[in-house]
Amino acid sequence: MTRLAARPATSADYPHFVRLFPELGVDDPVPPVERWLETMAAATLIFADEAGAVVGYAYVQALQGEGYVRHVVVDPGRRGEGLGRAIMGAIAARLRAAGCVRWCL
Repeated sequence: MTRLAARPATSADYPHFVRLFPELGVDDPVPPVERWLETMAAATLIFADEAGAVVGYAYVQALQGEGYVRHVVVDPGRRGEGLGRAIMGAIAARLRAAGCVRWCL
């Protein structure tokens, strides 16, 4: 399985978000950069492989001891490698560290 590095999103990650957002399979348009920066970026994790290529993202919120996993996206060209499982493991660790005792999708 590929090892992933998780890091908080920065403004430079918006193109990755735009590229991966359609994989959610929702009818919602991609949020404009201003909205993403104001409401989502701080709660978004970017996942990169060993070569530094961005292979997924997660939008996760910790609110009053409960974690909310809003988006989990894996690059479609990298599916079947266990990346989703690795991302969910990183999300769980992050939520535990934030004091969440429960979390939901």
